[in-house]
Amino acid sequence: DKSEVYEALVLNRLGAGTRSAIREALVFAERGKARALAETLARGRVDALGRATPAKRGLLVRLRSLERALATAESRLESADSRSGLRGPAAARLGRLTAQRLRTLRDLWKEDPDRAALNGAAPLDPLGTLALLGDGEVVLEYVEAGGWFHAFVVGPEGIEARPRLARVEDVRDAADLLRFQLGKGFLGEGHLVRFGRLVAETLRAHLERLHDLLLGPVASRLERRSVRIVPHGLLHGLPFHAFESGGTALVDRAVVSYAPSLAVIGLLGRRRARVAGRPLVLGVPDASAPAIEAEVEAVRRSIRDARVLRGPAATAGALRLGSRRPALVHVACHGFYGDGAPWSAGLRLGDAWLSLPEVYALPGTGDLVVLSGCETGRGAVYSGDEWVGLVRGFLQAGARAVVASLWEVHDRSAAHLMEDFYARLAAGHPVAEALALAQRRARREDPMPLGWAPFMVIGEPGVRLRARRAA
Repeated sequence: DKSEVYEALVLNRLGAGTRSAIREALVFAERGKARALAETLARGRVDALGRATPAKRGLLVRLRSLERALATAESRLESADSRSGLRGPAAARLGRLTAQRLRTLRDLWKEDPDRAALNGAAPLDPLGTLALLGDGEVVLEYVEAGGWFHAFVVGPEGIEARPRLARVEDVRDAADLLRFQLGKGFLGEGHLVRFGRLVAETLRAHLERLHDLLLGPVASRLERRSVRIVPHGLLHGLPFHAFESGGTALVDRAVVSYAPSLAVIGLLGRRRARVAGRPLVLGVPDASAPAIEAEVEAVRRSIRDARVLRGPAATAGALRLGSRRPALVHVACHGFYGDGAPWSAGLRLGDAWLSLPEVYALPGTGDLVVLSGCETGRGAVYSGDEWVGLVRGFLQAGARAVVASLWEVHDRSAAHLMEDFYARLAAGHPVAEALALAQRRARREDPMPLGWAPFMVIGEPGVRLRARRAA
């Protein structure tokens, strides 16, 4: 398990505390993450770009030649007898070939970072991602090491580290209590009418506790910024945008989005929109979620030329877009996520459940994907902080940003929030800002986070809707 090695490296560099050591600590935190998602995104970008230029092909040919020579050199070193005097020259040759391979990978990185990553280059350097951030943007990345959560604040002005921000066991206790209260939505409106005040007060206490633990020491760096949260471990799935201090939520003070890693931020930041189809809206209302019909109608009013499919017509086949890539895919239906069985997650469409493996096999999707259903943003974290869930499947299929929910959403609350959200999207606001504005308004009308806070943006916060408002 390489995570223990990288934890030790992160702690070592944070202990040194110099500017270069802090940068190295962040690099090691990123390298400790599994690279499957980043490599899948890079592979998709390489495929989209088509054939390599002559310069890139030359570097790739050289790389393959060096790798064959390295394999031969390693074999000869392993078979050399220490008494023969051949081990020294064999080791020296192996060292020279290794250095040549690294230089070739660096040259390829300058030409094409995605192809370099797929051929074994180190993950995207955090300083490379800095160049993609605007003046008002900041990344807040967490890493768990040595029983503590540590934080990095990454912005155009550089990298700041906050070692030993919060003890893991304290955060775990607060997060478990919050998730228990968020689950009260499953008990229905009757329970909330009867116990709503107590639930609201308890939720606020847990949200304030998590704000103190995870945001308090860095809160001044986040004011009036576009904040990209990169969670780690048990922090995945926490609604940072709803964390409160003095009755004010983070979403009141900042525009918040989420990403699995800095490497993914860099890859999505270089992914360009290739809009080739009409916006697609799927809605599957039923007796337990009748407001889905009103939600679909509200989206249709905001988005001109949308292809709207309702009920039995909103099929799983309609989501298999192939090479087409509409500006928007909106799915309003029941979602499912099973604790302890993330691969059982899915979307209840008009003809069948669309399972998580089927989502992962999608050959294409929208530039912006909105999953307006219960728990569509939940996922499981595997070794190396590898994140598995519906959102990841749509990112792999080509989305630059996904809007999804962290817990069971109230039917009417979701419809009302989505109507406001789409009105702001159609007015030209980028996706994270449109959602933040809609959530602020909903929070003013009803501060209970069960209704306004489940939705989050994962991916590129600056995605704008390339569609015209309906006449």
